[in-house]
Amino acid sequence: SSGINAEYGDGPTIDNIDKITKERIKECEARTAERHLVQMKSLKEKMTETDSRLLSLNQEPGASSWLTARPIEAHGHHLTKQEFVDAMHLRFGLPFLDLPAKCPCGTSNSADHALSCHKGGYTIYRHDRLRDNFAEILSHAGVRALETEKLLQPCDDYDQQLQQYPWANTDRDARMDIVCMGLWAPDQMSYMDVRVCHPMAASYLNTKPSSLYKHHENTKKRCYMRRVQVVEGGTFSPLVLTTTGGVGPEMDRAMKRAAKLLEDHHGEMYNEALTAIRRRLRFCLLISTLRSLRGCRTKYSPSGLNEIDFNL
Repeated sequence: SSGINAEYGDGPTIDNIDKITKERIKECEARTAERHLVQMKSLKEKMTETDSRLLSLNQEPGASSWLTARPIEAHGHHLTKQEFVDAMHLRFGLPFLDLPAKCPCGTSNSADHALSCHKGGYTIYRHDRLRDNFAEILSHAGVRALETEKLLQPCDDYDQQLQQYPWANTDRDARMDIVCMGLWAPDQMSYMDVRVCHPMAASYLNTKPSSLYKHHENTKKRCYMRRVQVVEGGTFSPLVLTTTGGVGPEMDRAMKRAAKLLEDHHGEMYNEALTAIRRRLRFCLLISTLRSLRGCRTKYSPSGLNEIDFNL
């Protein structure tokens, strides 16, 4: 009885019980998190650098959301048996024993090469799928004047303002992946450009994921930010994603803003909206990535079709 009074004061009330319960839960969560950190550090010390890098990439927010999603085909949350096996091989860095030894581009084939090879158009396909899916999300969130692949205005009348930025892209045929109004401010135009990279490519293995995101974001900003600000009068956001499901800081900020608009315009719970956005983009990225593993990279050329007379 004295112990109870010491813990609850004058007596156990509902408010006191709730307070003590929440404190106990926080203490348990803190101890669990600390224990997990110790276990993770111990595991990483026994891993190779490649496995440790894969583990870090798989721990990024949203990267594992496809594993906990309900397999609803109508929502795009569905993988075939072969796709699921391939996805698990990519997740754990397991070898693919049934891939062709030679890529049609002429180099030795591997999973990492297949995800970076431009032959066959799969890198463009992956990029376009991400662009279109995020544009659909923004449209549902309530942004206005939404366009994809919009041609930017010519820079002829802005040479003086842009001459101090010689690295800016001033091509007449330059386009922006996504353009909309109302994302950051009601009447402000927002310009976004998508980039998807494979963090396990040989050229990136010595680069930390955070540095990789920063590098690609800065590259996009050097090309387009000043032109968008000076000529278009809008904001520019580089949307960087990786084939493992991670996203750069600018992309993360854009997704959170879209979730906030869904909360404001449709009454959705912010956390649920953000989780749904991450899950949808993760499945889109995963499926388009898996297509590049086993998809055909050579053009089909039928023989003898030109000799057929279709007027017979």
